[in-house]
Amino acid sequence: MIQDEQEISDFKDGAIVSDAPGMSFGDVFRTLGRHKWLILVCALVGLSISAVYVHFTTPIYEASASLRIDPNRASSLGLMDQASMFSVSDPMQTETLILRSDAVTIAALQSMPDDQFRELAGEPQSAMSFPASAMEQQQEERLNGRAPALTLAQENLIASVSGMVSVKPVEGTQILAVTVRNKNPEVAATLANHIVYAYLRNGFDSRYSSVAQVQTWLQEQLNTLKDRASQSQKRLADFQRENDITSTDKNSNTVIERLEALNQRLGEVQADRIAKEAQLRAALDANASTLATLYPSVGLQALQTQQATLYARYVELSAKFGPSYPPLAEVIAQRKNVDDQLTKLVDTTKSRLRQEYQVAKSTEDLIQAQFDDQTQRVYALNSKQAQYAVLLAEGSASRDLYDKLQYQLQQAGVSAGLNAVNTMVVNSARKPHVPVEPKKTLLLLGGLVLGLFAGALTAFLFAATGDKLQTVEQLESALHLSTLSTIPHDDGLKLRIASATKTYPYSYEQPLSKVAEAFRAVRNSVFLASIDNPPRVVLMTSSFAGEGKTSLSSNYAVILAQSGARVLIVDIDLRRARLHNEFSLPNKVGLSDLLMSSGATLGTPNFQTPLPDLENLSVLTAGQTVAFPSEALGSLKFRSYVEQWRREYDFVLLDSAPLLVVSDTLPIAKYVDGVILVARFDVTPMRAAQRSVALLRRTRAKVLGVLFNDVPIKGIGYGSYYGYGSGYYTEEPKKKVG
Repeated sequence: MIQDEQEISDFKDGAIVSDAPGMSFGDVFRTLGRHKWLILVCALVGLSISAVYVHFTTPIYEASASLRIDPNRASSLGLMDQASMFSVSDPMQTETLILRSDAVTIAALQSMPDDQFRELAGEPQSAMSFPASAMEQQQEERLNGRAPALTLAQENLIASVSGMVSVKPVEGTQILAVTVRNKNPEVAATLANHIVYAYLRNGFDSRYSSVAQVQTWLQEQLNTLKDRASQSQKRLADFQRENDITSTDKNSNTVIERLEALNQRLGEVQADRIAKEAQLRAALDANASTLATLYPSVGLQALQTQQATLYARYVELSAKFGPSYPPLAEVIAQRKNVDDQLTKLVDTTKSRLRQEYQVAKSTEDLIQAQFDDQTQRVYALNSKQAQYAVLLAEGSASRDLYDKLQYQLQQAGVSAGLNAVNTMVVNSARKPHVPVEPKKTLLLLGGLVLGLFAGALTAFLFAATGDKLQTVEQLESALHLSTLSTIPHDDGLKLRIASATKTYPYSYEQPLSKVAEAFRAVRNSVFLASIDNPPRVVLMTSSFAGEGKTSLSSNYAVILAQSGARVLIVDIDLRRARLHNEFSLPNKVGLSDLLMSSGATLGTPNFQTPLPDLENLSVLTAGQTVAFPSEALGSLKFRSYVEQWRREYDFVLLDSAPLLVVSDTLPIAKYVDGVILVARFDVTPMRAAQRSVALLRRTRAKVLGVLFNDVPIKGIGYGSYYGYGSGYYTEEPKKKVG
């Protein structure tokens, strides 16, 4: 009693606490096998979607050109003493940004053929023409603090082209790879080549023009020095002629020697001051870009790189959003901050150059003062000799200064030409023949794999969310009942049920089959459960119709009869009788006639013996339907029949109606010796089976166990587990009856 109450509490509200183990590898393979067609369909759908995508996707071609960047060829003004003041931390990154700059993009677009330009812009060049000499115009506008004026269509075209272009350094080399992706292979190759050559022209012009500015100013200074040297020589000659000086020993005293030394030093500091002044003049008129070219600086390069990145971000956001868009406002604020830092750094550089010039000027003034003082001493020593020495020194100094600056000017000109060419084209882009996108094989394979994955995931989802009983472990854990036997799935049995010929229980027709052996396992399980007092009146029921209850009852009756026992099987489903079909019997008279007969005495049962070689097996069909089957079966008259059959037969099997469909079975379940519940693989809902067990336990019925029907053997593992291995059992020829 205590045990029954505990079992009933386990089923409270129709729920049972499950302690089923986790899914094993065998469960995984069984789940995949049960849903193999779903997985196959999902795989085909994934493959079909990939094929459609590949078919309708526009192919993208990729063309690449490569450049060699030699960072050792830094720009020089011919003033080598200043070259070490600045250094470039990452020249490859700087050149990468230049290659992706708007100036290079505009120059490349200007040089594109009209048909390919139309392919990119959707309009001819005449309808979207950039200003002539766009790079020079942009340079001039930057010097004036203004950005180049471009239309919205031009800005969008530049942004579109920039999205097609990627520039990446080849690791471990001085090579930059310029790659262009476009649906037209000719456009991709042409644009890549035009970007490369526009970059080369831009780099050459920028570097050479920077040096040319210094050369121009130095040339003016050289012309002045040349005139000064000529005048000094003329004054010296006039002085000699006027004073009849043919020769003067300038090494006759130390005063003149000091004067000559000061004169030589004065020439050197004047040359240094002129060089500093040249730098200062070039820097005062230069903007940040030009100043970075003249005097490469890590700070300037970094800020220019950041400025270019923010400008690209500004162009991208401003093309889609207004100035009130927070990310765009943040980019504008960052650009202003970078511009301020760049202006401050430019001012700092110019201030340093100005200080160096002031130092050089102060040094020149100091030496000039000493020279003047020494000159007065020479005049005091010998007026004519001193005057002659002054003229001689002035002429010599002018010539020396002129020669030195002339050499540096020539060196700067050569360096300007050589250092302006610090790049070379390694490979030009060629028209590609094979698109890089879409990757057909990869996409098709990916679609197939994703389809398989989706199918498998759906299968596991169905298995996780489904409520159908699919394993013995699941059944026993959910119902807390032992499995009497698993009735294997058999295609021959399905064909037999579907045929229109006269048939008998499968265990009778194929007594050596694995199905028949499964029912022998049921018999043994029931007997072993109560070996001293085995149940004699057994009720066979199920949760719903279609779970094979009647077929299992008839086969179990055959197995019991084959053991020599006297067996009676009664169809007590007075609503939808099926037992007579299992034995190919008529159903005109049966149990309903006994129950509905008038009189106090019991009627004579209409027992039939359908199997000649099993005369100990009797069958009582349901007979005609009755108006109130539940009341008829719950009557004392039916109970009296059951008690009478208990005395006359060794075993009585009652094939009842489904528990959860009608209430006919429950009144009978409480006074039979045992109830066998039938569940069908992947058909019986778990909660339905739990509800059925709960109902039986509430009526104090003795549930012997569960018959698990229609369990697949191949690929699932029940064959080896329960002894239904292929080849061990043989199918006998069908018995002929009558």
